Amino acid sequence: MLKCPYASCKNRSFRTEKAVNVHLSSHKEPLPFNSYIASNQIDCSTHQEENAASFLDDEYDYHDDYATDMDDDGHSSFIKTNSNNDKNAIRKFMTVTEVDMEDSNGGNGSSGNSLKLNGIELRFARASLSAGLSKAKHTEFADIIQDAADLVYNTGKPLKISTRTLDGLFAKINTECDGQSVSFYEHNFDISAVHGIPNNCIKDFRDSYGTIKLVYRNIKELCELLFNYEEFWEDTILLPEIWERDGKRVVQDIHTARWWNQLQAKLPLGAIVLALLLSSDETVVSGNNRAFAHPLYLKLGNTPKDIRNKATNRASRVLAYFPILHCPNNNNKLRQSCTISMTGPYNKIYQVVPALAGYIADLPEQRLMAGVKSGMATYTCPRCWTVTADFHLPYYNTKKRKTNTMKQICECGMKLIKAGKDGLAKELSKKYSTQLVDNAFETVPHFSIFDSLVVDTLHQLGGAYTHLVECVQRMLTEGDIEEINSSITSPTYMELRHHLSILLSLIHDKVSSQTVLCLRHFIDFFYQATSKEHSGDTIQKMQDSLKLYNTYSPAIALYSKSKLCFPKNHSLWKYAKDIEMRGVVSSYSTEASENQHKQDAKQPAKRTNFNRTVFTGQMGKFKTRYDAFFDSCDLQQIAMIKTNICNNQTFLPSTRILCAPLDRGKLVTIESIQNQEELFEKLEDQIRTYLDTDIMKRPHRRRKKNYPKLTSSSKKADDDNDLYTEKFRANRNFRNNEWRDFAEIKGGYYGRLLLFFEMKFIKNDKTELNLELCLIEPYIPVKDRNGYHVPHITGMEVLENLPGGIHDKVKVISIDLIIRQVHIVPDLATNKDKDGYYSQYLLNHDINAYSWSENEGVLLDLMKI
Repeated sequence: MLKCPYASCKNRSFRTEKAVNVHLSSHKEPLPFNSYIASNQIDCSTHQEENAASFLDDEYDYHDDYATDMDDDGHSSFIKTNSNNDKNAIRKFMTVTEVDMEDSNGGNGSSGNSLKLNGIELRFARASLSAGLSKAKHTEFADIIQDAADLVYNTGKPLKISTRTLDGLFAKINTECDGQSVSFYEHNFDISAVHGIPNNCIKDFRDSYGTIKLVYRNIKELCELLFNYEEFWEDTILLPEIWERDGKRVVQDIHTARWWNQLQAKLPLGAIVLALLLSSDETVVSGNNRAFAHPLYLKLGNTPKDIRNKATNRASRVLAYFPILHCPNNNNKLRQSCTISMTGPYNKIYQVVPALAGYIADLPEQRLMAGVKSGMATYTCPRCWTVTADFHLPYYNTKKRKTNTMKQICECGMKLIKAGKDGLAKELSKKYSTQLVDNAFETVPHFSIFDSLVVDTLHQLGGAYTHLVECVQRMLTEGDIEEINSSITSPTYMELRHHLSILLSLIHDKVSSQTVLCLRHFIDFFYQATSKEHSGDTIQKMQDSLKLYNTYSPAIALYSKSKLCFPKNHSLWKYAKDIEMRGVVSSYSTEASENQHKQDAKQPAKRTNFNRTVFTGQMGKFKTRYDAFFDSCDLQQIAMIKTNICNNQTFLPSTRILCAPLDRGKLVTIESIQNQEELFEKLEDQIRTYLDTDIMKRPHRRRKKNYPKLTSSSKKADDDNDLYTEKFRANRNFRNNEWRDFAEIKGGYYGRLLLFFEMKFIKNDKTELNLELCLIEPYIPVKDRNGYHVPHITGMEVLENLPGGIHDKVKVISIDLIIRQVHIVPDLATNKDKDGYYSQYLLNHDINAYSWSENEGVLLDLMKI
């Protein structure tokens, strides 16, 4: 038995060291280490003769065995994490503490108290700490050094690194990987050759900006590289498809939507659509926020979205680095031939038709590419002619922007400028909110920038929800915020789903009913718009939710500074058409390009001098070498990777299992469980009730004394009290907090999972049953006299506890009756009883998309309130 070193502590005996360490963390005063050693009868005299740091020869890092934890008073305590030898672990504990104490007292500089590292380890440690390597990178480099040392030891031959400098590595890449990737080129703009620039402005422009450079790649060569990338051969999509489910057409990726099918029908037989997806965004690349990069990314819709949106697959590449100037394009036009030959999957020659499937960008970037003015201009939407002052209204029959219309406006403006009528040209530009510049793609077939602009879930959908939350904040009083014990702060995009999943349950009784209904329909629209699959019915339901949101939005508009008249609110009406034409929104989300900035903008910028005139060219050179190196590595490893994937594929059935029990696999008595908390006091009676009703199948209730008796062998229960499968948890003390999940139970009700256990039952015919059971706290749907669900303002299903006292509110069930995880919250508008139970609960179906789609709640009609 192990003992607590504190003399004043009443809990003096513990079976395991883990129990001692958990107990020690509850003490506020510093740990009396010497008392700890003495109380646990460790022989220190033998250990004092050993070298204080000798254990480092066997285990390189003692922090792997102990993690330092700080309590509330700032005292540190050592908690064992992964050592199996308790006695040796405590000795190591003493050694580390003694070394730290001697060093803190000045030490004597003797070798016995110094850090025992060999020369290589010391140099590596110094370099790692100086460079500020992360734990993962430190481990990665340490593994490389260890592998090199093992190779030298096994072969007996010295290992020489041929590329000891970065310049040497770059030179080797340039020599041996030439042709593996697409190089960058630099183009100097001649400002005087740009169409529409007044002559009196050319000198001022050159004096202000100097030489303007565009760093770019050949778009055909880059498309061919991605189209013929061997790693994607088996997954490359060559033709559109029509998917159906239950006899109805559904859309997922872009090749299942209408845009590709409609374009394919117009092409000659044998031609293949090369679906280009472009994305651009300006980003900061220096720590002082002075240097910016403006990368243009290219990926192909022919690569499935799950592959092209994953950064490690490198299916999205940098096409160009724009100069940080909003300057017009020159007169060089792209190739206009409809069909071109290109090497594709399996090194075959395909006749492809390049088409701009989508331009992925945020709103300022879309306006820049479309040549549309921003701010308080009359028409600021880059996709349609909706008046800016009507952005809060539904979008129905507003005309779309077309390439021919925009070209006519531009040509008319250029004629006025040439005729010296600059005032009329400015009025024309202001009237149509259009920049009088030529569009680079206006003469290229299938490259209309206005038709290819798509919605942006990261900035538009998330931004609209954040705006609504800010309005709700203004509605709440300080007392409301104090009551819910949290401020309804504006969430980030990563926090968005977690935020909206609890919003209504917190504020439905603190704001007007119309506000709740407005938020209800917006959250419904959010889940519908971000679904992974769509059919005609789901798109129509999404539009219905959006219309209802707009109907109830005046209640929130009163607290909005813009009165909900802002571009992100207007963009919600574009989702239905974009999903129908180009598939689900995850196919063209800006989230992927935002993540790509780290690898293709910020990382290359670190290899430059940040000189405004040359640093984008330096970024291009680095990316050329980077892509060439990794493309070469991929080609060498593709065969091995495919072999490993084929050999390692396993298909395991979905099963429920009970994980390792809390008490180290030992059986515990039911009496010990019943003493843990009040809800467990009647556990034995509830188990006997379950056995009589569900196992013995008695048609009627009997007296308790006639229930099946628990024999000595079945009286033992294996108390899991921890994780049930990967999804359900019934733990009364998980990291000092209660964590008990809610679940849907077969039979049309729900329950809070209190305890998992298994037991053995012997029937009258001596048949032995192994039962896996769960103690739950049931929640029953509330229905009216006609058997219909009671409506609620949030649209959530209304639930209540079983009647009776605290012991009548729990029951035992088999774990096979558990269907799925749900989320149940109290209806804060109702009162508590003496036992702390609310009179009404809500099934929060906003917790995830699956729960949302399975919702059976009834939305309260505002006209009946």
